[in-house]
Amino acid sequence: MPENLGEIDIIAQCDDVLHFIEVKSGKSDTFDPVYNVTPAKLRKVINSAQYYLKVKQLDLAFSIDALIVRGDEVEFIENVTL
Repeated sequence: MPENLGEIDIIAQCDDVLHFIEVKSGKSDTFDPVYNVTPAKLRKVINSAQYYLKVKQLDLAFSIDALIVRGDEVEFIENVTL
């Protein structure tokens, strides 16, 4: 397995799109967990998604998304970009 891969928290399919979802959470009022979705982390998720699609021989559109949990609040960010 290539070195530039990372774990993917959630893989889900909606219609013909495969969603690779990074989950970040935190309770602090001073630091928003969304800032943990860094360009380096996104590159690893993208590489992992492409590897997954290749290994599974899937020809599907995909989306890199984030699920941000702040205490009782949940925010879904679709198509996160670098």
